[in-house]
Amino acid sequence: MLQLLWIELVMKLAGGLVLLFVPLTAIKVLGLPRSETPFWPRLLGAVLIALALATYMDASARLGHGLALGGSFVINVTVGLVLAALLYLKQGSQTVRGRILLWALTAVLLLLAAVELAYI
Repeated sequence: MLQLLWIELVMKLAGGLVLLFVPLTAIKVLGLPRSETPFWPRLLGAVLIALALATYMDASARLGHGLALGGSFVINVTVGLVLAALLYLKQGSQTVRGRILLWALTAVLLLLAAVELAYI
């Protein structure tokens, strides 16, 4: 079972890194539907990296009890920070309403992570 977790970790981390750092190239090479902006592929990459980190936490602790608060914390921090970086680099929404909504989502994710950290 532990080997399977490590295989899953490597696959999610590799896919996430590719989507985060070279999203449009990955879309072209893999023959996936084109995207006007790299925002959504990068956000998916962040989620995959966060899931890989949560899998690492579970596999390295040999708990085998599932995601728990530690894994949720890692996911929320990773996605929140990548979302903040995308917004800071002006690669998020083109509308003011969209930017406000995404900044609010970022704040909620990071606040939730802080609360989870207090209970870990």
